[in-house]
Amino acid sequence: FGRELMVTSTVLPLRLLNFMARKLNDDAVLEWTTSNEENIAAYEIERSYNGRQFARIGTVTPAGTGTSVHTYTFTDRDIRSAGSATLYYRLRIVEIGRPISYSDIKLVTLDPVVASLFPNPAKGFINAAIITPLAEKITYGLTDISGRVVRTGSTVISAGVNTLHINTADLLPGIYKLIIRGTSVKQTLSFVKQR
Repeated sequence: FGRELMVTSTVLPLRLLNFMARKLNDDAVLEWTTSNEENIAAYEIERSYNGRQFARIGTVTPAGTGTSVHTYTFTDRDIRSAGSATLYYRLRIVEIGRPISYSDIKLVTLDPVVASLFPNPAKGFINAAIITPLAEKITYGLTDISGRVVRTGSTVISAGVNTLHINTADLLPGIYKLIIRGTSVKQTLSFVKQR
């Protein structure tokens, strides 16, 4: 009697339980799990080509409030078109009444590939589009159907997307192989040379 009971509540800050980024085919899939989602306005997904300058590429609305565990997924589609062999991702967590916070930075590295060989069939030239995670010197060779080397060369390519342009005007019509070798690139592709 005559005593008052004061009850106060404190909103616990968001807990980011995990944040992962992985490559799946030509996409980057980001997954994260949270709890204590009180006062969360948004999860903004940011991407960078150098790990320092980030730009927002998407926003995910929180699932709810309370202490429940929530799992989210965001897919950055066709990451090869980004023109970089390594992409960096982070979450920008927007909480109402709190400062902006960020997740750890995660990276996704593209496997080096020769994405395409064009035109095929070739007449006067052939182009190879090469995506590589690092700048490096590569060598290339053209062989005919019997395996005889008909042309060789080397060049330095940069990290990201490169185009190797090879003159084929003096080659006889037939089937050829383009063999590309470097530190991270090892690729053999066939093409047809027409008149």
